[in-house]
Amino acid sequence: MKETDKSGKLTDNHPITTIFENLPGLYLILSSDFYILNASNAYLNATFTKREEIVGKHLFEVFPDNPDAPEAKAVESLNNSLRTVLSTRIPHVMAIQHYDIPDPNKKGAFIERHWKPVNTPVLCENGQVSYIIHQVTDVTKEVQSALQYEAMETRERDALEEVEFQKNELQKLFEQAPVAITILMGKEYVIELANPAVCELWNRTPLQVTGKPLFEALPEVKGQGLEELLENVVKTGEPFIGKELPVTINRANGLEVVYFNFVYKPFLDNGRVKGILVVASDVSSQVQARMLIEENQKALVRVNNELAAANEEIQATNEELYATNEELFNTQQALNEINDHLEKIVETRTKDLKNRENELENLTMELAASNEELTAANEQITSSMEELSDSSKKLQHINSDMDNFIYTASHDLKAPIANIEGLMSALVKNLSEESKEKAEKIIQLIGVSIARFKKTINDLTEVVKIEKEEDLIESIDIPLIVEEVKSDLYSIIEESNAEILLQGCDLIKVRFSHKNLKSIVYNLLSNAIKYSHPERSPVVKIKCYEENEFRIISFQDNGIGMNLTSETKIFSMFKRLHNHVEGSGIGLYIVKKIIQNAGGKIEVISKVNEGTTFKVYFKA
Repeated sequence: MKETDKSGKLTDNHPITTIFENLPGLYLILSSDFYILNASNAYLNATFTKREEIVGKHLFEVFPDNPDAPEAKAVESLNNSLRTVLSTRIPHVMAIQHYDIPDPNKKGAFIERHWKPVNTPVLCENGQVSYIIHQVTDVTKEVQSALQYEAMETRERDALEEVEFQKNELQKLFEQAPVAITILMGKEYVIELANPAVCELWNRTPLQVTGKPLFEALPEVKGQGLEELLENVVKTGEPFIGKELPVTINRANGLEVVYFNFVYKPFLDNGRVKGILVVASDVSSQVQARMLIEENQKALVRVNNELAAANEEIQATNEELYATNEELFNTQQALNEINDHLEKIVETRTKDLKNRENELENLTMELAASNEELTAANEQITSSMEELSDSSKKLQHINSDMDNFIYTASHDLKAPIANIEGLMSALVKNLSEESKEKAEKIIQLIGVSIARFKKTINDLTEVVKIEKEEDLIESIDIPLIVEEVKSDLYSIIEESNAEILLQGCDLIKVRFSHKNLKSIVYNLLSNAIKYSHPERSPVVKIKCYEENEFRIISFQDNGIGMNLTSETKIFSMFKRLHNHVEGSGIGLYIVKKIIQNAGGKIEVISKVNEGTTFKVYFKA
């Protein structure tokens, strides 16, 4: 045992000092109050310290806690172990400790270290602890490796969880896909997966097909060429795309020919086909629709011929109506003349009766003559009224026939037009790109003609609805209607840079049909924008006010205006003053019909190249 001097340091006058300092392990000799008395060279190397700098100093002065790792509680744990040795006077083996050492090259910094300490007491003759041998083993690499392994395990676990999540998401996507998807595996094309869409096409449940060879699950498709297609995909490893392939399948109503567009996509494993992904869609309706194109085209020709004949009939009816109106007008004038004449006769006879009492006999004779004339006039009036009643009934019958014809024609034409439009769309989809380029102009013209035909049919239907429908009457906020129409006309408002101004419309409400009021505003506002002047942006002023028993909405624009010598023409069906803008000639007719049916009226003021104002009168 080495001796100590008065400062507590071990003296160097004994060979054991040299032996201790050169021990291969990491050792410190501590006093009972935890001052460093000596250290092995291995300990000094491991802690980057020098003997002369640490000997004589308190252990925790040389090796304080790392403030960046307070959770380690290094000083507290070592201090507790040393005090346990002092109290029990037996060795104490500590668990692995996280105890960082100061970095000699960077003041205030620490180097991570993990130790396995053992504290052994050295007892004096009276049994008290004189010294403590503090032995440590550096297990930093083992601890870091363990932490790295744990982190790696965590990453692997997270990766597996992510793979499982992706697998579940892929399964959901597969199940919810809007197209039919199945996966065939092996030489027998075993159905490994079949989503709900493909099961619906097959008219089978997943339980009936999953895990079975394709031609066992669907025996009716054998011998229809599918075997050869699948074998060729397996042989070549190349995908196959099928279009409109007819396949007979046993469905709900028995065997049925179904047309499919499909893709066979092989799965490759080391260059060999392991399975085939099948994606299919039922295009039976498109194929059948295309087959009906010729028949529908013939039907369209027949309908056009019938419509032309109907137009001629309508024209003849209009001429007859015009003649009837003229006859009614002439009859009314005759009645007015007769009434005037009768009034004059009665006035004359009354004066004569008062002024010529002495000529009573003559006056009586004249009165009898007047009575005969009055009787004849009454008979003429009765005849004219009967004639007028017959004309009115005839006119009602003509109007009813015309409404029924318009309704029937528009209703019966909707289905063929819808079929033609659908068939044209299907035909265009099935054209090659070269064919599409060659027929592009014709396709556009057909599309424009179909759209124009549909609009005319819809307009005719709207005319009939005005006569027959009884809409709910309610109090309507006019600015709200205008905003709805502006939303419907958003594209042409933006394109024309139109400005729409409201004046006084938030102060007045009208009791009217919401749908009909919106139709009026839509027609007048869209016309104001469509017939704008080419040299200025359209400005439309919508003004609302009251006048006598009416509430009035006026629409004033700065457009091209019109010649009002043909004022009655602008409110007639299929009549137009300007042909440079697309239209059917029904809009203003509908507006006038709606207003007149509600007991109101419409007026127009216009000047060529300056603009037009429409005034719509609603009953208050």
